[in-house]
Amino acid sequence: MKLRKENEMKNITIIALSFLLFASGFSQAQKVKYPTRKGIVQEATMIMDKNGKPKKKPLAGVRIFTGKGVSNLSNAKGEFTLTPDAVPFKITQVKKNEYTLLSPEQGTRTYQDNNEILDVLMVSDKTFNNRMDSKMKIATEEREKKKNQALEEIKQQKDEGKIKYGEYLEKQDSINKAYDEQMKRLAEFVERSCKEFFKGMEQIDKEIDDCIMEGDYLKADSLLISKGYFNERIKNIEKLKQVTDQYIEDAVSDCWKYSDINRDKVNYTNALLYLDTARVLQEKYLEPLHPDLATTYNEIGGVYSNKGNLDEALKWYNKALKIDEQVSDPLSLDLATTYNNIGIVYSEKGNLDESLKWHEKSLKIREQVLDPLSPSLAISYNNIGNVYAYNRNLDEALKWYDKALQIQEQVLDSLSSDLATAYNNKGFVYSEQGNLDEALKWLEKALKIDEQVLDPLSPSLATSYNNIGTVYYDKGNFDEGLKWIEKALKIREQILDSLSPYLARSYNNIGVLYSNKGDLDEGLKWLEKSLKIREQVLDQLSPDLALLYKNIGVLCKKINNDNKALEYFNKALPGYIKNYGEEHERTKEVKQNIEECKQALGE
Repeated sequence: MKLRKENEMKNITIIALSFLLFASGFSQAQKVKYPTRKGIVQEATMIMDKNGKPKKKPLAGVRIFTGKGVSNLSNAKGEFTLTPDAVPFKITQVKKNEYTLLSPEQGTRTYQDNNEILDVLMVSDKTFNNRMDSKMKIATEEREKKKNQALEEIKQQKDEGKIKYGEYLEKQDSINKAYDEQMKRLAEFVERSCKEFFKGMEQIDKEIDDCIMEGDYLKADSLLISKGYFNERIKNIEKLKQVTDQYIEDAVSDCWKYSDINRDKVNYTNALLYLDTARVLQEKYLEPLHPDLATTYNEIGGVYSNKGNLDEALKWYNKALKIDEQVSDPLSLDLATTYNNIGIVYSEKGNLDESLKWHEKSLKIREQVLDPLSPSLAISYNNIGNVYAYNRNLDEALKWYDKALQIQEQVLDSLSSDLATAYNNKGFVYSEQGNLDEALKWLEKALKIDEQVLDPLSPSLATSYNNIGTVYYDKGNFDEGLKWIEKALKIREQILDSLSPYLARSYNNIGVLYSNKGDLDEGLKWLEKSLKIREQVLDQLSPDLALLYKNIGVLCKKINNDNKALEYFNKALPGYIKNYGEEHERTKEVKQNIEECKQALGE
């Protein structure tokens, strides 16, 4: 900052000196008279010449403005003259009632002191709007038809019970928003293509224009997204191959920004739409190993992770990693972020050893390059704590959570959602240790933040509700526990993929609660809903899947179905041995259950 100020002072001194030298010789100089400049105004028409381009005719009554002077009106031949006060000069405004200027772009072209004829091209508003209206009508009718067809299809799915009402509303909103966005993009394109038409220039977007006029709307939409989504940021859109890296960077930055906004609002469909737009632009115009492309892949993976689609999330994170490991410095924070994201996915999939490996790779970088009070460092500590918590190594988990919290309480706002996450994590550990009052204290601290700062459909809010419900269950207050866990489920069923592990957790918890309330059939129904998800998305030896097998086994045993109970206890045992060891009390409990079932069956 100090160096910048010194440079500014130096520039001011030079400018002042130049002015004094100019003034000292000015009295001896003669005033320069610049030559009169000639120009012509023409009107583009709908009449075509032999080459299929609009014919032009002279246009009278047009007034042309420059920075320091005003022309006479153009005459019947469209001719006008300018006498500039200085050169170079620019045309700053062109006026004629009920006419639209096509070229030159006002205030952008500089004219030198030569004999160049000034060309101005206009079109009547009526002619221009008629062409726009006809093109929009053709394209709009088909889009409205497809929108209404899509709305009718999801209504039928709702009426037939194939989708829930919340999912119906989300899809309805998505269809309407997609239609509105299509129409916005379409209007931008039609206006631009009409101007190109009346200029009589070769259209780079003729392929899109032909698709629209011929009714190939899907292809037109695809081309619109890839070519013209951020038209206002692109110079000379008819020459897309000349678009500079800066315009692409700005467009992608906007995509990231609006994706984040939609992600915060739990509108994952729109978030992915913006990110896919960024991806299309980047994959077309950037090098295959460009770091910004890795960022977009990471963002896409993050949205899929939020949706609970872990395999899809891992696919995109690995695409980002492939770039990062080739182009990034070994101590790059971008590389640390990708490692961290992959670690989170493996943690959610129940592969805790793999998760810890990736989180430690991320931490190794962050501890070397970040400030000791960096929030990103706290995130790594929290994530490693999560892995130990999932492994039921609670003392080690609490140690890492406290390391994170020591940073976060110093640097974060008191209403930070990251701080709420840290409180939730501590509450979880105290709950697992059996210190339920202490657990509830921390969970309520988290909830107080979450309900003030999060969207009502936020997955983090659902996690807070779920954790509080779990504590009430552990305290033996099953009705209160069920109330909170159903609040969590209400959110998750509206926003998550049907195979989300979080959804499976809610189903599992509700099943356990009903079982303990004595409603065994209802409990079994919910546990089997959870199992249907977990067997598809979790590693076979994950602790969550092992616990679920055990819970179903216990329930089958209570309803005297010892064959089925034995089947599930045998499925649970390898996971307990892997995660807790042969001699852990929980593993011994599963083995005892197996022996009791065998005795009941006479084996």
